[in-house]
Amino acid sequence: MYSLKTKKKDITYGQRKLLDLLDHRKLMAFSREHNLSFVYVFNIAIGKNFPPPVMIFNLRSIIPPETWFFKESDPLPPGHIYSIKSAYKDWDYTKSIAYKAFQKTENLKGFCRDNDLQYTSLTLVHRGKRAPSFQKIKLLMNVFYPADWFFSPDEIKD
Repeated sequence: MYSLKTKKKDITYGQRKLLDLLDHRKLMAFSREHNLSFVYVFNIAIGKNFPPPVMIFNLRSIIPPETWFFKESDPLPPGHIYSIKSAYKDWDYTKSIAYKAFQKTENLKGFCRDNDLQYTSLTLVHRGKRAPSFQKIKLLMNVFYPADWFFSPDEIKD
């Protein structure tokens, strides 16, 4: 069959959805339907690769973005209710809720020191010159809800 690259308790809710598709022999069809590489999606399912933020954005109506960041061993915290019907076809993190909140951070060095983050790795994200990677979004989870990187303020329903 397949072997997980992570411990079973370390599986995220998003990985579980892909593994369920794999168990029901539907992962190949899912990959084709969403124009994704089956091998890459399989590697994400077993924990070998992280899902890229663009993929998380494109699948957000099927697999909620926050499910990629929380382990099944932890309860999934309640987030906002989002409207998936959006004018945005491509992921533009600079229009996201989290980015707009991050931009309000005036003292980035102090912010990084207070949250035990590396300044040099976040400065390009803060300036809007580089999109945050999966790992950066995960690092910022204590400050910004992960799904907020994938929705704009006008997409909040609640």
